[in-house]
Amino acid sequence: MTSSELPRSPIQFPSKTWYQVVAFFMALYFIGLPSSNAVLSLVWNFVFFFSAGYAVYLGISRSKVWDHFKLPPVDRILGVIMIAWLIPTLISYQNTHLMKAIFNLKWIPGLYAIVFLLRVLGHRFNLKKWIHGSLIVAGLSGLYGTWQSLTGIELIRPGRQILHPIENLFRATGFFSGSLTFSTFMGAFSLIGFGLFYRQWRLTKQIKPHIWLLIVGLSSMSGLFFSFSRGAFLGYCITLILMTLIASRKLFISMILLGSILIGTLYYKSPAFHNRVHSVRNYQADTSARIRLDLWESALMMFKDRPLLGSGLGTFRHELPAYYARIKPHDPTFISHAHNLYLHILAETGLFGFISFLILLGIMLFLNWRLYRSANEAWESGLYFGLLSAQVFFLLNSVIEVTFFDMEINHLMNLLWAIILFKALPAQTSNRLSTPAS
Repeated sequence: MTSSELPRSPIQFPSKTWYQVVAFFMALYFIGLPSSNAVLSLVWNFVFFFSAGYAVYLGISRSKVWDHFKLPPVDRILGVIMIAWLIPTLISYQNTHLMKAIFNLKWIPGLYAIVFLLRVLGHRFNLKKWIHGSLIVAGLSGLYGTWQSLTGIELIRPGRQILHPIENLFRATGFFSGSLTFSTFMGAFSLIGFGLFYRQWRLTKQIKPHIWLLIVGLSSMSGLFFSFSRGAFLGYCITLILMTLIASRKLFISMILLGSILIGTLYYKSPAFHNRVHSVRNYQADTSARIRLDLWESALMMFKDRPLLGSGLGTFRHELPAYYARIKPHDPTFISHAHNLYLHILAETGLFGFISFLILLGIMLFLNWRLYRSANEAWESGLYFGLLSAQVFFLLNSVIEVTFFDMEINHLMNLLWAIILFKALPAQTSNRLSTPAS
């Protein structure tokens, strides 16, 4: 099996036409991920409902339906998360909208659906080609974000005020509607591009065929920088340091030197960058930082009041005013999530939900690391190294943001995790190998 192919599908397709339809939507999912919210919504609905319908089809045909969905040992922990996050929501039903809580849980069936469709498509779906397609779109988005920041011109949505000035520049949003979402995507795709470039260069001793991946990584990194998202930039820098240390000590030393020179130059030459960094150093005088501290304190108080089960998924905004009344916040009118994924989940789902979510994160890192260490082919080694880097970046960025429940970031993590699960956990089924029917 080459790196550009998935294993042969153990699941028989109803017809060749259905295969082509599903392959089209999955390709659209990869390409649309770093570019269009509308595409993501359309494709997710198709993925979910097709998977559900096909499961019914398999059940009617007396196939072992669950064999096509099994993800041991992830099944157990996903089930625990579902229960741990739903119970407090049901208990506090009078204080929350149940449908919103269920909406926040859609990533679990969505994850199963994507893995299922990757298994259905099997060896005929060119994973390498569509990951490269995603990287190209991400690189273009990074270049477009750079253009937005330098010119203040929005070409795609000229009627919407989505570019916010910062000194003599603007906060880039790329093809998205917000700079925070944009920065998370650019950081993840930049790291995947760098991972693919570095590992293929090191293992094949050839740089020219892979130089475009370096360019994609740099253009995506440029988009992240011009989003002026302090948390994403800091998480990105820490991730680069950690991953270069894993990759090579010589590369680590070179990265530290080049990074120090670049950051130092930007700090003294760019007023916008200087002020963003300066605000981190003087966080007590920064409005955004003080609001975050108030939110974190409220989240901890919320957790202490209900330590086991939490206040209920989706209740943080509803509960926040009552906790604001106890702490004298900097801005009592600012009602938001906790701006820290871990504190947010701890407050809403308690220890039970928080620990189960941490276990899932640990399992995904472990499976990703095992794939990276066992990869024998240059492209797969680069892919797994890039996915590992993207996961680390997401975990670090989540210290000051709650982007996991945003639709776009949710789709991003689901697809990255689905690729890892598909590669690490082959389908356990006794069905014969098959190809789409004519």
